[in-house]
Amino acid sequence: MSVYNGQRFLSEAVQSILGQSFSDFEFVIVDDGSTDKSSEILAQYMRRDGRIRFHRHTNKGRAVSLNIGMELSKGRYIARMDADDVALPHRLKEQVDFLELHPEVGLLSGSYERISSDGRLLDRVRLPLRDDEIRSMMLHSNAMCHPAVMMRKEVAIACGGYRKVFLDADDYDLWLRMSERIQLANLEQPILRYRVHSKQASIVNLRHQMLCVLAARTAAAFRKQGKPDPFSGVEQITAELLRKLGVTTAEIQECLQASQRNPVLDPIRSALRVRVWHPLLNFTRPIRRALGLRKKSLRAIFVWFENLYWSVHPGPRPLVFDVGANTGVKTAQYLRNGAKVVCFEPQSACVDALRERFRGNDRVVVVPTALGAHIGEAEMSISTRENTISTFADAWKTGRFKDMIWDRTEVVPVTTLDAAIDQYGIPFYCKIDVEGFEQSVLSGLTRQIPVLSFEFCAEGLDQTQACLDLLSRLGYASFNACSGETRVYLLPGAVSAAELMNHLRSMSDPLAWGDVYAAVGSRMPDSRLLPRLLKASSGMA
Repeated sequence: MSVYNGQRFLSEAVQSILGQSFSDFEFVIVDDGSTDKSSEILAQYMRRDGRIRFHRHTNKGRAVSLNIGMELSKGRYIARMDADDVALPHRLKEQVDFLELHPEVGLLSGSYERISSDGRLLDRVRLPLRDDEIRSMMLHSNAMCHPAVMMRKEVAIACGGYRKVFLDADDYDLWLRMSERIQLANLEQPILRYRVHSKQASIVNLRHQMLCVLAARTAAAFRKQGKPDPFSGVEQITAELLRKLGVTTAEIQECLQASQRNPVLDPIRSALRVRVWHPLLNFTRPIRRALGLRKKSLRAIFVWFENLYWSVHPGPRPLVFDVGANTGVKTAQYLRNGAKVVCFEPQSACVDALRERFRGNDRVVVVPTALGAHIGEAEMSISTRENTISTFADAWKTGRFKDMIWDRTEVVPVTTLDAAIDQYGIPFYCKIDVEGFEQSVLSGLTRQIPVLSFEFCAEGLDQTQACLDLLSRLGYASFNACSGETRVYLLPGAVSAAELMNHLRSMSDPLAWGDVYAAVGSRMPDSRLLPRLLKASSGMA
């Protein structure tokens, strides 16, 4: 635990740890140069309980203090705690038991209760439980509660610990780096009471914290592409630095807008959740169970009413094929843009995640099948640690991911785009993300889909050329591309296949990657709005 001027809530936080049902631990507390009575309070506790190890230094910041705490610790596991929160009595026992049973998990957090400065319950926050669900959420936000985390010390140290440049997003940055080595998990039951108050660091520094969150995602994307981490040696994260690294102005603005909290409305919303929403959930539980709504979530109820609305008011919904859906990040985007989505995903673990994520949503169909040039079966190489790079293509494993481990194989059924169209109809848009198998997928298509996209990478441009040739023979005339996950076109307008290929081959980055977009007509839809744009003039499901 790191402390800086935390006297107000410090005693309650310390006592919640000392009173744990699991008692075999050392309590390392680092005072980061407090100017209040924090040190005096801690000195009293240290005299009373020999498990406390106390270290004090001049103010260096949270990241440095936490790294020093890890170096001082002797155990295999590091449990984080903040000086203003309250650990529930069985927190440590439940986390130690889980990690002992699951050696593949190196980072474990759990659900938590948010409380006010005077200890009143505001709401309960439930986090995704499984590794694939957590990784999906980590693409856009932090899925682990920092003061509720327990981690394997050797993994955290091997990853370099916390980085000071990320300030109050140093935890998110560390989790992303650790996730490249181990699996993640959250406990379902709350294990911590997380205090919300006006002097909390995550509230005072929220605007810059959101920039650091965006920076952590950018660093993870660089590492995934095999590039050096762009923030090594950087002393300060700024919007200008992010722009130089390829982050768009729109992404930065969206990130900063998310940092705007309403000091008046937020407490009201929290009170309504506890005093109105939670009692309503309890009252309607028998009805929800009768309707098949097993989850106590607003999303499940919203989905049910949305499905009811569209059954009463049927209207055109653009159909999307999400080929290589993984755990449904893009599917969720297409749903927000008004689509009906057919997800094609052959990995059994991802299929389970998709069905759980979109349970009860009538606009999602999950098909546990791969797509290829011919109907049949194929052997897929699976990377359990990073299932987004699982592939059918041997060449894919010799490129930028040559150091990754594909630890098992699955023989999966394969169908074609033509067969899928015969069964589900012609989609308005088809997204293909199949890790080096794009040419085979497109070889199974003999008719036009209004808009489609497929992934390209710098070391596989010969396959990109073959894909463009296939699409040109099918009559596609307009092409463009986006870099990485930006969904912003590289070229100002639609170009021919030859012009696009010339542009991709001229890119200087040997690890460049992104998506190629192709349209039948002369208009190229905005990739950020798919499938909304042009839907009035194109085929519908």
